Amino acid sequence: MTNNLPPISSTYRSKLISAVISVSLFFVIYLILILISLLMIFLLGYGAIRLVALYANYFTAIIALGLISIGFIVFYFLIKFIFKKNTYTTRHLIEIDRKSQPELFGIIDEIIRETKVSTPGKVFLSPEVNASVSYSSPFWSMFLPVKKNLTIGIGLVNSLTVGELKTVLAHEFGHFSQRSMKIGGYVNQAEKIIFDTVYNNKDFENSIKHGSGHWAFQITGVISVGFINVFQYILKMFSDFLFKNNASLRREMEFHADAVATYVTNPKEQASSLLRLELSNAAFNNAFMFYADSNNQYLPENLFENQTLLMKVFSERNNHLFEHGLPKVDLEDITRYNKTNVKIEDQWSYHPETDKRIEMIRKNETKNIAENNNLAKNIIRGYSEVCKILTSKYLTLYNIKSTGKIIDDNDLFLQLYNEKYPYRLIS
Repeated sequence: MTNNLPPISSTYRSKLISAVISVSLFFVIYLILILISLLMIFLLGYGAIRLVALYANYFTAIIALGLISIGFIVFYFLIKFIFKKNTYTTRHLIEIDRKSQPELFGIIDEIIRETKVSTPGKVFLSPEVNASVSYSSPFWSMFLPVKKNLTIGIGLVNSLTVGELKTVLAHEFGHFSQRSMKIGGYVNQAEKIIFDTVYNNKDFENSIKHGSGHWAFQITGVISVGFINVFQYILKMFSDFLFKNNASLRREMEFHADAVATYVTNPKEQASSLLRLELSNAAFNNAFMFYADSNNQYLPENLFENQTLLMKVFSERNNHLFEHGLPKVDLEDITRYNKTNVKIEDQWSYHPETDKRIEMIRKNETKNIAENNNLAKNIIRGYSEVCKILTSKYLTLYNIKSTGKIIDDNDLFLQLYNEKYPYRLIS
């Protein structure tokens, strides 16, 4: 780990301490509840054995089985999140390697050398206007050295220069440039436990209560749910405290990742990439919504060409100048575009406001490396084909059937788009 990277701020340190205290307290309480559930298994099991030993008949055997079940049900309730299937899918991604995309990996290698983080286990291209670094196994990442995966959205690449793309990727790697960021993973797991046990437990409770028609097991289910509700109440008492501290910590994590990115790149490209993000998002989402709202009448051949076209249209409507082939968005413009109902998943929520981030970026220390104003899409080999493949994958992800007329002409798309969503100038 290099000592040249920006150190964490005093505010970050204080938020980190608060998060460590809150998550430590949560896991202590959680461990106590697990021990209580194990004690229940022992005591209820002992009572069941004694009951059958004293009065061995069908009735006592059913009661004994019910008593043992209560302890195991409560214990499973506390640990069932471990066995929950990860719903995240990679079917909308394309895995790439150094051989297929050497120029992109060259940028990744530069960032790795600067930040001294480990090489990603896998690198994916996604359709989204986003980039992220994530653990392939979130739970075991708390205890084992698990490789991180890097996902780069082509919707993002489509609206950046090479220099801007490097700042975005440097930000993502900046999240892992300090060991102290490991606490974010623990807090995230604590939140998952709370969500699964407190807020996402109705199906489990109903299956326990009504899973069997036998009266004895129904009574067992009711008693088990009673214990579960008590445990839920205890866990919920700590959730608000944990969530509040985690939100504060994540905001500081974003500022710190920005500081790392500023240091190894430059503030101008970092700010311009952030400022164009809402416009890029709006263009991509509006293009996608056109097809989603067409009731399978139309399909895109290349959704990213449509995104580029709408970026140009929105820029003309809002008098944005073009610089290096991309719209130049000013700070006062950023609130205009985020009006779509389509939500892009962002595994680093609680982001600070863009204006606050830019204010801090301009104060950060930087090596101020030379700008690279070439379009980022030009470094992706086979870019057009990649865009078409990801377009198809994105439609499949949202269960849009391949039955409509394929729109492969930008002029036709713009005509149909304006017919469906006529623009009215507001005076």
